[in-house]
Amino acid sequence: MSANSTESRQALRIQAAAVAAQQAALGELEARLLEQQRALAEQEQELAVHLEEKRLAVIDLQNQLSAGRDELRHEREQLAQQEQQTAVALREAATLRERLMGLRSRFLKRWKSHWAKERAQTARERRQLAAEAEQQRQGRAGFEQFRARFHSETELAKRRLQEERQSEWLKRIDSSSIRNVRRCAPRQPGWRIASAMPAGCCWHWKRSGLK
Repeated sequence: MSANSTESRQALRIQAAAVAAQQAALGELEARLLEQQRALAEQEQELAVHLEEKRLAVIDLQNQLSAGRDELRHEREQLAQQEQQTAVALREAATLRERLMGLRSRFLKRWKSHWAKERAQTARERRQLAAEAEQQRQGRAGFEQFRARFHSETELAKRRLQEERQSEWLKRIDSSSIRNVRRCAPRQPGWRIASAMPAGCCWHWKRSGLK
């Protein structure tokens, strides 16, 4: 009996040692598992932080992309509006250019017509002035001729009148009057006869050559 009990105790001690070894192994395994779990938790936390950062970065990129899209759409709208305004401005500029070309053409025609009329009017005025100057010259020449002819005819008429007066006066006086005049007058025959003539006849007598 004692031997059996000893063997039983020995078996129990072995079993106990085995259990203890198993428990120790389990403890070490549990410790490793806990360590791994903690490491995994830290990794999960780091990964979660990293993923959160990535998520935030993606969200930021999405926001930037959305903002960029909005800005691009706004720029496209502005560009389309500018293109439309440019097209309208070009059409208006083309219309204005055509209008200005028409105005320029009409202005040139009017200007040429105006200056042609002005040149024609100036030429007519010059011809008219030349004709008037020629008429005035001819008029002056005619007047000078008329004045010379008038003075000549007047002088001739005066001479004829004086000669007629002298002839009449000579007819009126007789030879005895002439002798008396010659005796009383100085020794200048022309002056003796002229002194007996009426007033104003002496000068004409002298000019007629009856000295």
